[in-house]
Amino acid sequence: LILETAAAGDDSDEGGQHMTAKFDITNELAELENDLEFLRFIQSDEINNVEQFVMTLASYHPSGQTAFVDEVNKAFALLTEGDHFQHFFTDRDGTLKSYSCSYPASIQPAYSAVIQAQFARRCAQFCAIVTTSPLMHIGVLNVSTMPEGYYAYGASAGREWYLNPSLQFKDDSVNDADLALLTSVFERLEELLEQPEYRNFTWIGSGLQRHYGHITIARQDVNYSVPKHRSSLLYQAVCKIVNEVDPMATTLTLREGEFDLKIFTKVALSEVNSATVIFDVLIESLFLLTALYMVDNMYANCCLKRTLAKISGRIFNKGHGIRLIKSKMGLKLNCGKILVCGDSETDLPML
Repeated sequence: LILETAAAGDDSDEGGQHMTAKFDITNELAELENDLEFLRFIQSDEINNVEQFVMTLASYHPSGQTAFVDEVNKAFALLTEGDHFQHFFTDRDGTLKSYSCSYPASIQPAYSAVIQAQFARRCAQFCAIVTTSPLMHIGVLNVSTMPEGYYAYGASAGREWYLNPSLQFKDDSVNDADLALLTSVFERLEELLEQPEYRNFTWIGSGLQRHYGHITIARQDVNYSVPKHRSSLLYQAVCKIVNEVDPMATTLTLREGEFDLKIFTKVALSEVNSATVIFDVLIESLFLLTALYMVDNMYANCCLKRTLAKISGRIFNKGHGIRLIKSKMGLKLNCGKILVCGDSETDLPML
């Protein structure tokens, strides 16, 4: 089921009268059906009622029941080989929870919460969900339904942690001046999204999210309902704002993804210790800058500054987040088996 909303404005590569955003709520409806089915199963007296329910999920697998059973068997074999894990670090969206049409709609289903909590209780000593989403204000705590105590939550790529109301901490390497620059960018992005031609970007995907140490702004949705030229215009507008707030690119760096843009505060220069990183950044940008100079010199200069800035500082990633909780909580990651789960390249640093 796809819902469509519109506002006045030009919204197509050929021109038009409305800006649109499509919300495919098929997944949300399916999760509600799963929860209703789950509630029926757990009311039975069967000792393996949860296991019986899990097999009903096969009907929702995009490749069919056979593929579902095959994947379950492979996962079972992996977990059996591990037997018991000292630490479990996992991504959320796309890993523990399928993607939703917008982040506020990505509420964790009841069946998922029960199964994940039981895994934490029986199979691992310490479990943590590490996500790029913010902690609060439509963050991971707002969309999670598990009771406290089963998982630690590392939000903003693990830059802010929540274990319980009395045990919370943040990365203290971010100084007030850096956060002030980020706040300035965020306020200007809010103003940008008030303009009619950009308003629909608040409706899709992540919308505009303020994290601890970075900002996310959606540029496209999973249905690709945003015209390419409008997504490109947003990127140029965001690049201009970041360049005006931090003209020397000493503090902020803009990263472009398929569905969103992210503005990060950079970590210390000491994190960059490999000539390979510098070489990769320069090669990656060579073709882009050549093309850009042929189209828009000012825009290319903006991109060039941000590209060179990558060499002078790296962004905080989930690997840094795990190091942070290791330091704060005294985790002994060299002891026992560790299970790491994810679905995208932003999860690789957890390894």
